[in-house]
Amino acid sequence: MKRSHSAGSTGAAKLVPFCPVCETQYGSASVAALGKEGETELVHLTCRSCSTGVLAVILNGESGSSSVGVVTDLTVEDARRFRRSRRVNTDDVIEVHRLFSDAAWTQTFLPRPVRRPRVKSTAKTPAKRRQAPLS
Repeated sequence: MKRSHSAGSTGAAKLVPFCPVCETQYGSASVAALGKEGETELVHLTCRSCSTGVLAVILNGESGSSSVGVVTDLTVEDARRFRRSRRVNTDDVIEVHRLFSDAAWTQTFLPRPVRRPRVKSTAKTPAKRRQAPLS
């Protein structure tokens, strides 16, 4: 019989027990479920001490659960908004590539190199020292 484990807020706090920045222990109130697809869950954890956010993917399998998390500056609300937004497709990537390839864009947004006058050095190069032969 196939068992399915659901991490939920309590389970996520057990799989990612401590804040990776300040090492404060997470509580179940610090965890927000963002979505579930099959045996995979996406959760956002917020440290109550330093407010660092972590997005974690939790895989619930027959032999137990495992997780991978990444520190983020996204709030729970940001993560939910991005989750609801439409997916990036090939046309989007081509459009951004064209935008960045346009010379007008580079002239407007990229910093211009600063030209500094060359100064000739008046210091003399030290003479090479002779090394005594090793005996």
